[in-house]
Parts: sequence; C-alpha cells; structure tokens
Amino acid sequence: MAKKKKKKSSNVKLIILAILGAGVLIGALFGYHFYSYIYLRNVKMDKDSAEFYIHSHWGFEDVSNALKEQGIIKNKESFEYVAGLKGYNSNVKSGKYLI
Repeated sequence: MAKKKKKKSSNVKLIILAILGAGVLIGALFGYHFYSYIYLRNVKMDKDSAEFYIHSHWGFEDVSNALKEQGIIKNKESFEYVAGLKGYNSNVKSGKYLI
C-alpha cells in the first residue's frame, strides 16, 4: 500500500510543477509583449530622417493618423498607448519636427 500512495503524491507534484511552469511561461510571454509594446522601436522609415508637420488645429488623433499614413510609425496602437502614458495625447504642440 505504501508504494501506491507514494506514486500518487509524485503525480500530484508533477501536475503542480507543470501548472507552475506553464504559468511562468505565459507570464514571460505577456511580459515580453508589454515590454515590446513600450520599449521596442516603433519608427519605420526608409530615409535617415523625415520632416513631419503638426498643424495648429490638429488634435492627437490627427497626429496619430498622419504618422501612420505617412509610414513613420509601425504600430499606431503602441504609439497611442505610450503617448497616453507620457501625457502627450492631451498636450499636442504644433510645429515642424525632424524625425
């Protein structure tokens, strides 16, 4: 009888370890996703630099759309998320920018 009980407890330990391992892997994947969303390069340009104009009547949505349409940013959602974190979405400054 003692052998059966030991085998049952080792199966439970194996299942718990598998669940914990899967949890760590899923957590790492989510962590990398959010890391890349914020810290990886979001600018895509064929040239070394580009001029970008923000008109005085533009709001944040206009800037975001123009950056995407002109092919300056890769991921509009990532840009909007980081801009929100930095408070740019409520503080748009018009002008000519060298990117």
